Amino acid sequence: MKKAIKILSALAAAALMAASFSGCDGGSSGSETIPAVTEASNPGSESADLHALLQINEKGNEFAGVWKITGGTGSQFKNFAFMFDGNDRSFLMIGNMGYLGTYTLKTEDLGNGAQKTMTTHLVFGIDGTYTYKFDSDMQGVTLTDTETGEETELTRTAAYEYIPFPDKEPVIDEELVGAWKDENGNSYYFDAGGVMLEYFSGLSFIFAKYSATGESLSYTYTMKDEINNESQYSVSGDVLTLDGIKYNRIPVDELSIKD
Repeated sequence: MKKAIKILSALAAAALMAASFSGCDGGSSGSETIPAVTEASNPGSESADLHALLQINEKGNEFAGVWKITGGTGSQFKNFAFMFDGNDRSFLMIGNMGYLGTYTLKTEDLGNGAQKTMTTHLVFGIDGTYTYKFDSDMQGVTLTDTETGEETELTRTAAYEYIPFPDKEPVIDEELVGAWKDENGNSYYFDAGGVMLEYFSGLSFIFAKYSATGESLSYTYTMKDEINNESQYSVSGDVLTLDGIKYNRIPVDELSIKD
């Protein structure tokens, strides 16, 4: 399983690298809202608040929010969005896909004055320990790499919409609706309106629109372009078998995205 996780990590990183050089803007306007879904009749299929899984604490630390690189080192990754939850979690976002990370803020006494640093490892664009200086309006920040001295300029951006709209008339299998988790912490969630979450524990996640016929699951998400996937599945009671892997049904309120 460790080997499989490493392969998934490599694939996710390669996909993010490929998408970084596209013309994709990485997401739709934050003014859009996701339509409400109806609750299916299947026990345990209560609707989850998917936005709450990546909720930003606006009253948290000064990095709370969504940022994009607008200058300096890492400018080639301008299509990525970097989310900081205001506490200690960070996310590298491109389209409907995200890569998980954490971040820490420290203040060190150097004898001749305090130095503030931010550390995060998000593979591309922002990956290391930085001193930082915010603009007076807190809408921009310059990061200076403590090892190389290179600077990266970030600008705060509007809310980033990472959850797609479902198809107008998706095919829904009520037996599939709900949350599922395997023994390694990987999970799926399918709502009753045609939106799903695929989560690889501690690594990455994808929000997608889907249709399910009872045997075949097809789902679509966006990075550079639309990516279409198809899987085979079956449901027997509280056990989902998806592409040969078994997942147990869990209460929707146990669904989470954590590093």
